[in-house]
Amino acid sequence: MYELFQKINPILTSQFIKEQLGYDLTEVDPETHFFKPADNIAEIFNLIGRTYDKRLGDIELLYKYADNQDFKNLYNKSICKSYNDFLDVLI
Repeated sequence: MYELFQKINPILTSQFIKEQLGYDLTEVDPETHFFKPADNIAEIFNLIGRTYDKRLGDIELLYKYADNQDFKNLYNKSICKSYNDFLDVLI
C-alpha cells in the first residue's frame, strides 16, 4: 500500500521514492521484490528524516493512515498473493 507513505508525508510520492531509491512501488510486488521489507520501509522513512525499527509505535504510525478502502484496493491488485490468500480465509 504505497499510498500510505504519501499520507504520512506528502513528499513521499511513488515517483519521489523511485527517484531517490530506484524502485517503483506502483510496479513492484513487495512480497517478491523485497527480501527484508522493513529495511525498505526504513529507507523510505529516512527520506523524511524519520526512523523505522519495526517497533509498535512505528507500525502504528504506518497503519494509522490505512482505511478499509486501502485494504480493498490491495486485495484487488495482482500483488501480495499471501495477503489475498489470508483475506480469503477470513471472509
